[in-house]
Order: sequence, then C-alpha cells, then structure tokens
Amino acid sequence: MKRKLFFSIITLITILATSYYFYKKNSSSEYITADNKKYGSFEIIKNDNYILADFNSNNNEINKIIREEQESFLTSLSNKKDLVIDFNSDIFFNNIAQISYFAKEKNNLISEKNILVNLSTTEKLEYTDIIRDNHLLLQDHFPNADLKSIDKTKLKLTNENLIIGNNDNNIVIKINEMKNIFKSGTGFPSLYEGEKLVRKIFPKPKGNKLIAITFDDGPLNDYHIKIRDLFNKYNIPATFYVIGNLVDNNPTVIKDTYLAGHTIANHSYTHPGLPNYNLKTLDSSSLRKELELTDDAIFKAIGIDPTTARPPGGYTNDYVESHTNLPMILWDVDSNDWRFKNNSKKIYHNVKTHIKPNSIVLFHDIYPGTYEALLKLIPKLLEEGYEFVDIDTLLEYRKKSQV
Repeated sequence: MKRKLFFSIITLITILATSYYFYKKNSSSEYITADNKKYGSFEIIKNDNYILADFNSNNNEINKIIREEQESFLTSLSNKKDLVIDFNSDIFFNNIAQISYFAKEKNNLISEKNILVNLSTTEKLEYTDIIRDNHLLLQDHFPNADLKSIDKTKLKLTNENLIIGNNDNNIVIKINEMKNIFKSGTGFPSLYEGEKLVRKIFPKPKGNKLIAITFDDGPLNDYHIKIRDLFNKYNIPATFYVIGNLVDNNPTVIKDTYLAGHTIANHSYTHPGLPNYNLKTLDSSSLRKELELTDDAIFKAIGIDPTTARPPGGYTNDYVESHTNLPMILWDVDSNDWRFKNNSKKIYHNVKTHIKPNSIVLFHDIYPGTYEALLKLIPKLLEEGYEFVDIDTLLEYRKKSQV
C-alpha cells in the first residue's frame, strides 16, 4: 500500500512539474505583444534559454543588419537563463527606423540595445555617421559635459531628442534646435537639406613636382568665377579659402565651384581687419563664431565640412588653433597680388621667381591683376612639368614624403 502511494505521489509530482514547465514556456509568450512595434513584423522563437521576438521587415539588407545586431545582443546574454527578449520599433523623420531590443529576467529589465537604420540607404547609423566631424560643435552646446567619457556607441531616439550615452552619463541633443550638429543625408534634420552633391574628381598626380594654388577672400566678385573657369579650362584643381558671410550671400557660386572639383576651405566669417585687428585679438566667443559660422556657411552650401582653414593675414597661434578642429594652413609663396592688385606682370614675376615643387601659393580671387597673371602663369607652369593639386592632396603628399 505504501509503495503504491509512493509511486502515485512521484507520478503526480512529475505531471505537475512537466505541466509547470510547459506552462512557463508557453505563458512567456504573453510578455511579447505587437505593442510598440510600428516598423517590421516578428515571430516568436523559443529555446531553453530565452523566448525571442525575432524581427523581420520587407527589406533583406535591413534584416541582415538587425540580425547581426540581434546575434550580438544574444551573445552578450549567453550566461543568462529564462529570458524574455522583445523589441520596440518606430520610424522618425520618415526615414530613420529605430529597433530597440530589451531583455527581461523575471520581468526585470537587465539589458537593452538600440539600432538606428537609414531606410533610404539601408545602412546602420552610428555616431560618426550622424554627427559632423567637429567635436567643438558638441562642446559649444554642452560646455560643461565631459564628452570624451560618453559612450558614443549608445544612441537612442525620441520624438524630439537624440540621446548619446548610457543612462548614467549622456547628453540629450534637441534635434530641431541643434541642426548644425548633424551631417547631411543621414535622415536627421540638418543645415543642408539638398541632394548629395557629386563633384568632379581630378586624376591623381603622376609625379612629384606638385603645387597647390590657393585663393583667399572670395567669393566677392566675378573674378572668383573667371578664375574658377580658367582652372576648369585647363582641367586642374584649385583651393578657395572663402569668407563665410560671402558664402552665405553666394551659396550657388560656391556650390558650382565645388561641383567643378575645387576645394572649399575656411577663411573666417568676416575677415577681421588687418593688421591690428585679427583672429589673435578676438575674445574666445568671437573667435569661435568666426570659425564656426564659416564652417556652417560652407556646410549649408555644399553639404560637407571644410578640411582646412586659413587665418586672415596668416595671423595664428595656439590660442587661435584651439578654437577649431581644422589645421591652419599658410603658404610659402606669396603672389603679393594684394599689393599689386592691377599689375599682372609683377604678380606673375613674383610667383615665377619663388615657386618650387610642393609650394603652396597664395593668391586672392578678387583682383583683375590676379586673373591676368594666371592667364600666362598656368600654361607656363604646366609646360615646366608642374602638376596642380588641391591643398589636401599636397598636404598628404608632404606627409608621405616625410616618412
């Protein structure tokens, strides 16, 4: 009798344990619902460690991105048991999908991961894809934040904000109020809302007799266009160090110059009067505005940031350079066209006498004498075997030559 009772109890316990196991496995699906899933569909996957809402969309490239991120998330949770892993999804600015995975253990949130995808390009968006290449822009908006300590791999979108960092250490970017932070073409509101510009690409130089011809102070008048067209005629690049307020007044001119393959660079916003009133004499706020507003003016015109800057008159020091993320580029050959504005012969002679391989030559695209001198100078230098390159190419060549 006792033996029979014993086996009956064991059988009952086994049935109850099995029933509880399957109840637990099946009832876990109640934690996963279609709520807060505004983009994509899902199916429920179960195994011994977790129950998972498996994301799916009608785009294979996006599915591939999410699948890789999902696998990475699951790997980070591999030592956990009895998890419910779900996601929320939404679309922002009609072009950015956010898929937010979160893992719960006994109904307690233990981990989460956000993935941003540009629906037009079907590419995952990371910090460097979204934020312009200028750390000072963020510092301007968050002067008291320790930006280096923030985990920039963690991004989260809300209706009004982009949160960068984790729960304990982050910055909250007010998207519509801080448009100047965002790159163009990412889906975020930006200073530049036009189409992506495809500029002409000049052939790479074949030799080592390179020169970079640079122009300051434009686009002030028709000589910028005349000089640009002259370089176009010879199929050679130039670099234009532009004044920001002139760019704001002539964005189409700068756009056309950029599309023709030429390089646009920063030469301050108002070109403070020389020699006594220059960038070195400005207070920190005014100096920052001179450089930042010019970066913004160029960005608004062509959708990308400049890569170099030049201080008016060449007046620079550590103080000036601490207010920009761009290298300050001077010159080693001065045409003196600012002195001989209408005397093309003197401008030509001054350059021809001093130019040598790897020179950076200073001109100004605002004087008639400059244009007249170039009509003679360009074919002469080409005849002598010089190769014209933009400033970035020359700096890269100089760097390689020093190795």
